Amino acid sequence: TAMELSTLLSEVFRNIYDSWQQQFLSNKSRMLSSTAAVFLAVLICEFPQVASFSVTLDCCSYRRTHAATLKPFRLRTEIPAVAFDANIDVMKLLDQEQEAGIAFRAVKEASMMKPMQEELLVHDLTERLAAIKRVKNSLSKTRASTVSGFGKTASKNGKGKKTQQEQSIAPIKPVFKDKEGYSSILHENGVVRINNVMPLSSAQALYSWTCEEKIASEKAIAEGIIDSRSRFTNALLKKNRWDLLLPLEDSAVVMKGLYDTLVANELLSSIITSRFGTSAELYELGALISDPGSDRQVIHPDIPFTMQADDAPDTVPIITCFIALQDIDADMGATVFLPKTNTAEHHRLLKDPFLRDDMLQSLPNKLSTLGVGDCSIFDGRLLHAGGANETDKRRILFYFTFRNPALPDPRSANNPGSIRPELKERKLTLRQIQDIVRNSNT
Repeated sequence: TAMELSTLLSEVFRNIYDSWQQQFLSNKSRMLSSTAAVFLAVLICEFPQVASFSVTLDCCSYRRTHAATLKPFRLRTEIPAVAFDANIDVMKLLDQEQEAGIAFRAVKEASMMKPMQEELLVHDLTERLAAIKRVKNSLSKTRASTVSGFGKTASKNGKGKKTQQEQSIAPIKPVFKDKEGYSSILHENGVVRINNVMPLSSAQALYSWTCEEKIASEKAIAEGIIDSRSRFTNALLKKNRWDLLLPLEDSAVVMKGLYDTLVANELLSSIITSRFGTSAELYELGALISDPGSDRQVIHPDIPFTMQADDAPDTVPIITCFIALQDIDADMGATVFLPKTNTAEHHRLLKDPFLRDDMLQSLPNKLSTLGVGDCSIFDGRLLHAGGANETDKRRILFYFTFRNPALPDPRSANNPGSIRPELKERKLTLRQIQDIVRNSNT
């Protein structure tokens, strides 16, 4: 009967919980709290007649994700000893355990990376010019080896036509034509800093408007006027952290910010154009908000490294630009980047629990402490993490991402990209956005 099953499940859970407490006290295990929650969820799914339990049927798939994420982690050390409640929200418990495990892991990563940390600085002109030469030579060799690799027969397919493999190759953009050299630094390191891309007045206006928009969006969601997914994207570690999706034409302040950074100041648009052309598609538009008390994130890429048919060294799926709307120091949660980790090998090492720590300890990492209006622009595959906000001030990063139209859209069900649905459907190009914001500024 349902009553008997409820009693049985309560006893099972209590026994597992007691076992966990004993092992925790002897320092043998800190995992059974999470394991008990998953085990209980699976049992409940096997007995749907127990109506008093509210659990969705994707627990099994969620269990695999949860276990894989928490396996290397030590969970929080204090869990209240409460009696089992038949109406327990198992999925919420799993989320809490996962967040606690990720936060603990992030603190460990910060400690092991600290000795190799330096500030992300602007490269001077001499460094940028040298990078232009290196990248130009590298790409010239790549083109030569790519063409010779097909051979004359393969290149023409014996009939004067290109092969299907050749046709699938995205055109290699002339990175070395970047006069300022910032795109070449981005090509080599996966990240580059540029100062003063947004005027102080625009940054301050965007900061105030973003704070007001967050409040207005939360109110509209609470009243059932709009869906939360149209205004917020799930951020990695949600405590005091929000990824707010921004409008385009509906906000004069956002339009002015885009005008200042993509039209009035040509540096960012020239970098995007040098890699993707003016047909680059808007992939994300938002504001990352980090309030006091937000935890540090674990090291992660924004998108996974995938092997494309056109896997050339300079093939980049997406480029993101973070612009500081206030001064950001180390204690405010500055983003940390691991240069040159936008590779298949570094992604493989990050996934390996036995090799990951050695990689993080040995690689140099750059802390992106920015002044108001400064930016960091990076390859979306680069390993990075947002820091913990240990100050009493809110930190906001205005950001936009453009994707390479010659490559498949990297969006997935678990990573849909941070953009409002109506903007996603429009598939706006860089050129179109420049025209829109330019017209609004006249």
